[in-house]
Amino acid sequence: MKKLVLSLLLAVSSSVFAQVPQGISYQAIALTSGGTPVVSSNVGTRLSVLNGSATGTVLYSETQVKTTNAQGLYNLVIGQGTPVSGTFSSIDWSNGSKFLKVELDVSGGSSYTLVGTTQLLSVPYAFHAGSVAVGSLAGMGTDAFRTGSLALADGNSVKVFYNGAWYSQNCTDYVNSDEVTGSGGNFVVADGNTARVFYKGVWSSQDVGDYINSNEIFTSSGDFVVIGGNVVKGFHEGVWSSQNFDEYVDTTDVTESSGAFLIADGNKVRAFYNGVWSVQTFTDYVSPSDIVGVAGVFVVVNSNTVKGFYKGNWSTQALSNSLNSGDVIPSEKN
Repeated sequence: MKKLVLSLLLAVSSSVFAQVPQGISYQAIALTSGGTPVVSSNVGTRLSVLNGSATGTVLYSETQVKTTNAQGLYNLVIGQGTPVSGTFSSIDWSNGSKFLKVELDVSGGSSYTLVGTTQLLSVPYAFHAGSVAVGSLAGMGTDAFRTGSLALADGNSVKVFYNGAWYSQNCTDYVNSDEVTGSGGNFVVADGNTARVFYKGVWSSQDVGDYINSNEIFTSSGDFVVIGGNVVKGFHEGVWSSQNFDEYVDTTDVTESSGAFLIADGNKVRAFYNGVWSVQTFTDYVSPSDIVGVAGVFVVVNSNTVKGFYKGNWSTQALSNSLNSGDVIPSEKN
C-alpha cells in the first residue's frame, strides 16, 4: 500500500495586500509504505476544506492529477483544481476554524484513500486579511511574519519542533549537536555518509558517498549543498540534485550568498541556485579567492575577463587590464 507524506506548511499563493488570494500552495511527497518515493508517476488527489472540525461540513472540494518528480515530490495550488462541490472563492475564512482533508490515488485515478485531515492554522487569516484595512498593519515590520523551527540531537535521532508539532528522524550514527545545521527554518544532519534534511514537516535522506563532516555542509537562505569528494549534492525546496566535479571539492572551494552557491572546479565554476546547477568555463585555473559574492550577486575574475552570476544567469565582460578579486568593490543595499 502506498501513502502520502504531507508538507505541513501551506502558503498563500498571492499577496494579501493586493487582493484576497484564490489559491493555497501545497506540496507533498508520495511514498510507499516502505518509505520509497513514488517517482515520475501521476498521482490523483482530492482535497476538501471542512468547517469547524476534522469531521465538519465540506465547504469546498476539488480534484487534481499531478506528476511526481524523481524524489516523489509534487506541487499544486488548492483552489485551481476541478471542483467537486462548493466554490473556493465563497469560503468564509473569518468564520471559525478550517480543516484540510486529503485523499490520494497513486495510480492517478479516482479510487481515493484517506491520507489525513489537518487544521489550517495561519492560512485562513491570510485570506481574511483581504478584508482588513492595510492601515491596520502599518508599523508591524517583517518580524511579525517570521517563524522558526528548533532541532534537538537526541542520541541516534534528531527531533524537530515545527509549526506546533514534533518530527523525529532516526539516524545510523550517534548525532552530536554540531552535526545539525539550520537555515531558513530547515535543518540538515550529517549522519555518516548520509545527509538527512528536514524541510517543511518532511524528512528526506541522500547518500553523499563519502563520510560527511559538519564543515562540508553549506547553508544559505534555507538551501543546502553537501560536499562528497568529486560530487556535490544540492537541496532546494524538498528536492535533491547531484553535480559531478572534475576535481576533488574542498570546503574552501565553496562561496555562498543569499541562497546561491558558487564552487571552483579547476578552470570551471559550477553554480547552484533555485535547485538548478550551471557551469562556466574560464581560460585560466579558478581559485576560490577569484570569486566575490554579495547579496546573491557574484563575479569571477579571471585574468582580463570577468563573469557575473545572478539568479541562475551568467554574463561575461571583457576587461582592458588583467585584474584580481581585490579590485572588486562590493556594495550591498540596506
